[in-house]
Amino acid sequence: MTTILRPIHPQHIMNIVAGLKTNEVRTKVPKCKTPYKVLVYCTSIKNMPLQLYAELHHKSRGSLDFWSGKIMGEYICDKVDCHGWDYERHGRYSCSDEELQTTCLTREELNEYGEYGKPLFFEHITNFKVYSEPRSIGEFCSPCPAADCKDCKFYKTTDSSFELGAGCECTQPTLKRPPQSFCYVEEAY
Repeated sequence: MTTILRPIHPQHIMNIVAGLKTNEVRTKVPKCKTPYKVLVYCTSIKNMPLQLYAELHHKSRGSLDFWSGKIMGEYICDKVDCHGWDYERHGRYSCSDEELQTTCLTREELNEYGEYGKPLFFEHITNFKVYSEPRSIGEFCSPCPAADCKDCKFYKTTDSSFELGAGCECTQPTLKRPPQSFCYVEEAY
């Protein structure tokens, strides 16, 4: 299964944790088939307005401080719906009010995020889990650039899966910072 790393703002993470947000809205999604795994990187709380921080800190019982700047959980995206700009409906996105509610955004916030016309993708969130220990971004790297690791002489087969063998020279450097939108990742060896 393809794995991506996606930065998400703390207020949206809190809505996902609470089960209120079941669709993550994006202008870009991976070019792979569903389902795919999404690692959730909690963006920094440093520049957050104090009142919002205090509210989220209270709701999370302090976990927000622990998650900030780390990969705090994961979910499976089992489907992606694309919503375009609907000129016949007085210039708004084609999603229904019920679908909009699953994003925890207002219609105006959705319009602004999509810049009043860019296609928007709703990533359906399933099987969300919070890690007991947040993970560092340095525990992950970009996928191996080799065309097909299965043919790599440094990979060994174990029950139809592949493991990194001694001497592999195609290991990627670990990630140093989160992506702007998303990036494909795998665990660093």
